[in-house]
Order: sequence, then C-alpha cells, then structure tokens
Amino acid sequence: METNVESGERKNREAFKSGVWYTISNVIIRSVSILTAPIFTRILTTSDYGKASNFTAWMSLFAIFTGLCLSYSFGRANIDFKEQFNEYVLSMQTLSSGFALLIFIFAVLLSKQLAILMNMEQFLVIILFLYLLIVPSVDYMQTKYRFCFKYKENITITYINTIGVVGFSLIFIFIFNEQRYLGRIIGIILPMFLIGIVFYVKIFIEGKRINLTYWSYALKISIPMIPHALAIVVLTQIDRIMITKFSGSSALGIYSFGYSYAILLSIFTNSIAQAWIPWLYNEYHSGRYELIKKANKIINIGMGMLTILFVSIAPEVLKLLGTEAFWEAKWVVAPIAIGAFFQYLYSNYSSIELYHKKTIPIAVGTILAAGINYILNYMFIPKYGYVAAAYTTCISYLFLVLFHWINCKKIIKEKIYDDAFILKIIVVTVIITIGVVKLYDAILIRYLFLVVCIVMMSFIYKSEVKTAVIKLKQQFSSKK
Repeated sequence: METNVESGERKNREAFKSGVWYTISNVIIRSVSILTAPIFTRILTTSDYGKASNFTAWMSLFAIFTGLCLSYSFGRANIDFKEQFNEYVLSMQTLSSGFALLIFIFAVLLSKQLAILMNMEQFLVIILFLYLLIVPSVDYMQTKYRFCFKYKENITITYINTIGVVGFSLIFIFIFNEQRYLGRIIGIILPMFLIGIVFYVKIFIEGKRINLTYWSYALKISIPMIPHALAIVVLTQIDRIMITKFSGSSALGIYSFGYSYAILLSIFTNSIAQAWIPWLYNEYHSGRYELIKKANKIINIGMGMLTILFVSIAPEVLKLLGTEAFWEAKWVVAPIAIGAFFQYLYSNYSSIELYHKKTIPIAVGTILAAGINYILNYMFIPKYGYVAAAYTTCISYLFLVLFHWINCKKIIKEKIYDDAFILKIIVVTVIITIGVVKLYDAILIRYLFLVVCIVMMSFIYKSEVKTAVIKLKQQFSSKK
C-alpha cells in the first residue's frame, strides 16, 4: 500500500519527468515545423498560403466559442470529482458537442453570408464548423492526460498530429493541384479530425454516463474564460494590425521576423506549464506550500537564465535565419522575450485563481491588458515605429504579473510563492538583458558578459541549481 509520502514523491518524479519530456518533445515538433516551412513556401503561392492562414485564423477564433472554454475547468474538477473524472469529461464533451452542433446548424443556414464575411468558399465554412464539432475531444483527452501525468500519451498524440499534418498536406496539395490551398487546409485539419473521432468514442466508452449537474459547475468556471481567450487574441495580434496601419507592411515583416524568434521561448514556458499546473494543484490541495515555493524558485531561475540566453544569441540567429533586410529585428527580441517571461510568471498566480474558480478576475485582467496594449500602441508606434510595439507588449504582460499577484493575495492568505525572490529575478533578468542589448554590436564582449552573468547567477543560486541538476540526472538515469 502506497503511503502519502511515497505518493507525493512519485508525483514529484512524474511532474519533473513530464516537464523534461514535454520540453524535448515541443522542441522537436517546432523544429519539424521550421524545417518543413520552406517546403510549403516553395509549393504554395503566396495566395494559397494566405488562404490557408485565413482558414486557420478563423478556426482558432471560433474554437473559443464552440468549445465554451470548458477544458479550463478540468484542473479543479480532477480534484473535486477525482473518482468520477471520466464521467465529468464525458459530460463536458456532451455539453460542448450540443452547443457546437447548434452553431453548426446556424453556420450551414448562414453559410453564404459567413463565406463573404470570412473571405472563403461556402463549403469551407461548413467544413470548419464540422471540424469544431469533433476536435474538442482531443483537447479534453490531452487535458485529462496532463492532469493524470500521462505525458507519453500526450506526446504521442502531438507527434502523430505533427507528422500527419506534414504528410497529408503534401499528399492533398498534389491531389488538388489547381487549388493547392485546399490541400494545405485538408492536411492541417484531417489528422486532428481523425484523432478527434477516436477520442470522441473513447470518452463515451470510459465515461459511461452523463451527469448534467457538472454542466453548471463547469460553466461557472469556463464562461468568464471566453472573454479572457478573446482578449488574449487581441493582445497577441493588435500590435501587428497597428504596425501595418502606422508603419506599413514592411515594418510588420521585420517585427514579425523578430517576434517569431523571441516567442520561441514560449516552447519552454508552455512545456513547463503543462507539467507544473497539474503538480501545483495536487501539492496546493495537499497543503505542501513550502515544496511549491522551493520548486517555483528553481523554475524561475531557469526561465530567467533562458530568457537572457535567448536575447544574447539573437543577432547571430537572426543573421542565420534571414537576409540583411531583416537583421534590425534584433531590437524587438529583448522586450518580447521578457514579455514571454512575464507571461509565464503571471500564469503562476492565475493558476491559483483558476483553482479557486475565480475566473472573472482572470478575464478582467486580460481585457485591461489588451486595452493598455492598444492605448500604448496608439501613442508610441506613430512616434517610435514598430520597435515600440515590442515594449508595449512587454509592459502589458508586466501589468498582468502585478494584477494577478495583487488578486492572488486577496484570494489566499497562504504564502505559496516567494514574491520577493520573484521580484529579484525580474530585476536581475531585465538588467542583464539591457546590458546584453547594449553589447549587440560587440559580439566577443557580449558573450563574455553572458558567461560571467550566468556563472554569477549559478553561484548566487547554487543550491537551487544543484537541486535541478540532480533531478535531471535522476530522471535520465532512471529506468522507470
């Protein structure tokens, strides 16, 4: 019989191993995307590429509504209904399917008008909403696996989808030789649609029965997350729209190039979050606050160092990836990378808010941040150009850190994070990145400065670094 201590240690090992393998997996998947991108740019016209991108953009937007953001409720539901979690997942699938079916019927009836609005063929509108009827089941299963620490299953799903998208896209592009954008669209959605059908059936088999009482539980948590999700879209896209308006498409191209590199940092932040949040909920529910605080410090140090590294090597990486016309994009990397670091930091606090089902403040914070971003863009892009958009985005995410920190303080009395330490890491990371940017034109001095800073941080936080290294060695030497 497993004791509580043994169970806790096992979950710690599982969470750490999940984080490591999610990171490795996501790096591999992103590498596949980067390596295959030149293939598609050569076999698709810019018009084909644009039509496929337009389809996926609308798909991402409507998915927020058709899925009702129900998966946001899974983390807490896994605690409240642990023994009936399969039943809960089935109940969520039934709720989202019913709502998505209703939207699908309206989409079919209004497909002509929607086609004009969305700038795509009428039959693609129907395909899009049919896809959104099935695909939430994949999100539900992946979220379930994440909270059950079944990272192997999650990674397998992602690999199958990634390989499927590349393979099916190439096949259907040549089948639809005269309309290659159709081949690309089918290639993007077909793998996930097929996986969705499998999981749709699997959820029904495992869930066995539908419990309608779960619907009101989930909707109270999830409905406020819809404006949150929409505000996130605005927060991430409004800068591009306003750069185009005030500075032109050429400036947007340079900004997007630098942004695409800097946001690669999110591979690591998202991977950590996939493992961190399920573990956090378990430990927080068990009252192991000191363990949470200690683990969070280690991760924060690692993310701070990673942010500094990304900013430091930016000029050389951008020269490898783009022509000379794009090299000035290096000036947007630092604020965007720091913004990604802030995004990770505020998620620590918002995860606790979500645990306590306080989703309205989450939505309010994101809407306010999007508004701040818009106002700052309007004020500074006309005066300072596209570089200003990177700094306004960074400031918006810093606002979210402060907002969720204050709100989290109101919700809980326990001190689960070392806030003073987090502030220290923020200050150190920002100061070092500023120093690195000042040395962008002095490559040898810059890398010497980087090495000195990393060594100093490793020495100052040697106990945390040592703990992280030991855990890594344990995971890679483990036969489990």
